[in-house]
Amino acid sequence: MINRKDIRSKALALLIPHLSAAQEVLKHKPSKIEGQTPIVYLTSSGSNRPPLTSRGLKSQVMLNIHILVLQSKEDENYTNENSEDLLDDLEFGVALFVETSQRAEGSWISIDYDGKTNADNVIIEEGHVYTHEIIRLIFTC
Repeated sequence: MINRKDIRSKALALLIPHLSAAQEVLKHKPSKIEGQTPIVYLTSSGSNRPPLTSRGLKSQVMLNIHILVLQSKEDENYTNENSEDLLDDLEFGVALFVETSQRAEGSWISIDYDGKTNADNVIIEEGHVYTHEIIRLIFTC
């Protein structure tokens, strides 16, 4: 039997090397963003625990990876194109994590996407406008 918290911790440790463009990568939703960009964080999204896990049926843990990228800044060197490029680079980093981390000894035996992502979500935090992409993953344990 596995705790989602442990999967989130292990996933974070394996994910961080693929997200060098992120200003911050967190195991939880940040309490305040304060204009930082880009930020990536993980949240628990649910589980599927068959009743007979002791007989070999596998549990599934669902995690969401959130990517927040500021759409614009007062800095002349940061454009909307930079924002889109950062979002794409971070999504690609997550894809590399999924491809290279299919097995994590003692944690999971596979990772799958739980549907497509949507990079058109918008969050307004403290007057800053962020593009918010959610990548849903299923870890079979």
